[in-house]
Amino acid sequence: MNTKARHIQELEATDVIRTFMLEFALVIMIAMTNNAAADDAVAATAAVQFGGQCTEGLAEGKHVMTKCTTRWIDTDGKVYCFGDEGAKKSFLENPVENLRRAREFIAASTVEATEKDMQYFTGSDAEALVRKFVDEKVKANNGSFPFDDPLNGEHLLLNFHDIDFTRTIDGYGFFPDVKFHDPGDPQRASTAQ
Repeated sequence: MNTKARHIQELEATDVIRTFMLEFALVIMIAMTNNAAADDAVAATAAVQFGGQCTEGLAEGKHVMTKCTTRWIDTDGKVYCFGDEGAKKSFLENPVENLRRAREFIAASTVEATEKDMQYFTGSDAEALVRKFVDEKVKANNGSFPFDDPLNGEHLLLNFHDIDFTRTIDGYGFFPDVKFHDPGDPQRASTAQ
């Protein structure tokens, strides 16, 4: 098995390739998580932030996985994990600033990991993944691609037209330009990027 195929298998096995859809946008982002097994272990609690990593560790610029036995629940219901009570106590001395620093560190780490992983993929790989995603949705929905329009709340059933081209943004991923159209008005095309 070649290096690219092995890396693709590893990424699929750790559920690192994620497809997002927002305002007619299909965005392929390839990002490595630091410990997919730990992410799976804490996934049962949907509100857990940062995949169960120690929030104080992230604020200090370190990735430290936890079992999330030491927790703090913010007023918005989000759960933050800590390696121990000392880390939690240190974090709570200035939670607003520490959350800001943790978020900045995790964002920078994700960009760096994505940029590194992009070497194993091409725009054609992203297009193939999008085509597979769209084909599965269309097959499951009687030939139409379902989309809930966030602007007006309308539930649309669109017809897939084609993928026009793919943008590549280093550190962020591949962004296929996907074309759909309203079956009631074929002249009214919609583009998903």
